[in-house]
Amino acid sequence: MAGERIFEYAVICNPTREQAKEGAKAVMVLPPKHIMAVNPDEVTLRAAKEIPEEYEDKLDRLEVAVRPF
Repeated sequence: MAGERIFEYAVICNPTREQAKEGAKAVMVLPPKHIMAVNPDEVTLRAAKEIPEEYEDKLDRLEVAVRPF
């Protein structure tokens, strides 16, 4: 693809408000990875495909952090 750039991304699962009040912290679901992509939206889509099945019921708490490298 023309115009691809390097991006870095990670996926984080944030605790619910109740869990946070009890001291729970965010969990890194996918550690930082580098990828070639055209834009951040493509990176987010590709990262979403890598989310483990055990987090499928927590999608509303997942955060995909993306930045250009």
